[in-house]
Amino acid sequence: MFGDFALEGGGFRVVWWNGEGRDGHDLQGADGDLWIFVNLEGKAEIHTGRKVHLLSQRALAIGQVWGELTCRFAGTTGECHRFLCLRASQEWMQRWLSPAYSISKRAVQIMPIPGRVEQTVNEMVGARVDSDFLGGWYQAKALEIAISVLNSREEEFFCERQHRVAHERVEKVKAILTRNLEHPPALLEISREVGCSPHYLSRIFSQETGTTISRYLRDLRLDRAATILKQGRSNVTEAAMEVGYSSLSHFSKAFAERFGVCPCVFPLNPSLLPSPKKRPPARRKRGSGLPVRELQKSR
Repeated sequence: MFGDFALEGGGFRVVWWNGEGRDGHDLQGADGDLWIFVNLEGKAEIHTGRKVHLLSQRALAIGQVWGELTCRFAGTTGECHRFLCLRASQEWMQRWLSPAYSISKRAVQIMPIPGRVEQTVNEMVGARVDSDFLGGWYQAKALEIAISVLNSREEEFFCERQHRVAHERVEKVKAILTRNLEHPPALLEISREVGCSPHYLSRIFSQETGTTISRYLRDLRLDRAATILKQGRSNVTEAAMEVGYSSLSHFSKAFAERFGVCPCVFPLNPSLLPSPKKRPPARRKRGSGLPVRELQKSR
């Protein structure tokens, strides 16, 4: 099928374009309509007010729009452009979606075309049904596309939320350790404060920082001790005690491993010292995912 056609009825409208790119398609709709652009081939720009959303090949845009909306071809002259645009009214959404579901709280989002959606689009534009059934056919396919896209977007938002929550928990752990260098809480206590299990917290912390919680605490203590020694207000023993080390020998060994020089020499030529050495990951118990040393054994 080549060219431009539109179908509508029952609160939805479908526009299909398969041909050379055009300067722009001015699309009309009511405020609050749901728009889904499935861009199979070519490049496009979705203009909503003053915002411009770039739509690459094999990508789709979805969002609830208020005001004017224009789809512009962004490729070179003569380049093929294939896209399907589905507009659904608020009444249509209320008929098929849960009353608790809300789209308006989210801006227009760009995402890859799910495989199932592309298959449904191809089935829609290549309809092989009797004309008596076309209305029901397009209604069913439009609903299938809308539900597939909305469901895929919910899955993507769920993943984004997981990453955000994990990052916030890691930052909270860092703040807790920074405030309690001398007497850090146990891993179980930290995990309760940030709201997850010790095993999960250890895993996301390593994923976010590339190190374990106990090693991060150790490096944090040593960096603070180095700052204290540079300031010249404390001797080695006092610096070690201030950051939570009860054993001077353990402190001196850990300091030398991190900075390449023992702490007693550090204040003499701090400008000549190398950057802190990167340490290999801590050994883990087989099958546990947790460091061998407990958090408070890093003293």
